[in-house]
Amino acid sequence: MRYIPAPTVNDVVRSLSIAATLIALTAPSLAFAQGPGRTRTGFWFNAGLGWGTADCELCVDQRVGGAAGVLALGGTLSQRLMLGASANAWIRHEGDLTQTLGALNAIVRFYPFSRGHFYLLAGLGASAREVKTGTAGSTLSVTENGTAAILGAAYDFRIARNVSLTPFANVIGVDFDGQGTGFTQIGLGITVH
Repeated sequence: MRYIPAPTVNDVVRSLSIAATLIALTAPSLAFAQGPGRTRTGFWFNAGLGWGTADCELCVDQRVGGAAGVLALGGTLSQRLMLGASANAWIRHEGDLTQTLGALNAIVRFYPFSRGHFYLLAGLGASAREVKTGTAGSTLSVTENGTAAILGAAYDFRIARNVSLTPFANVIGVDFDGQGTGFTQIGLGITVH
């Protein structure tokens, strides 16, 4: 496998700018986001789908788009702090090449305002990468494991007492024996509080 450079500062800034724009366009002012009866307690679960970009070793373009998804769950410590685990994935299929990146992280979700709906998340964990090439008759697959880190932002739009639509944006950095890479995710999820 050849060396893939880690995401540049521009990649991270671009991803976070997209996240900030998404949240700014879809979320009301945090000052007006506070309201009675919108509390967080107990167990929570989140699932979402979207789009992302990642480094692609065998593609013509080094940074390519693909489908992205997230599954997360955890418990509530306070109105501002939640702990949990998050499984994030990115996949692209092009011709006879399929590349998959994934990360499993222990995460912290932090709400700057106890009754607000905007949150930041961060976490550390493990990652995996699989590259498959081949036709119907023969397939070559290479898998690697490594470490991962995640930074993200999201907003919970309450649609029911304990259910929210949650637009999200994540930047996931992964490392495979000193070869850094990463992927981004932007999408929409459902959160059960």
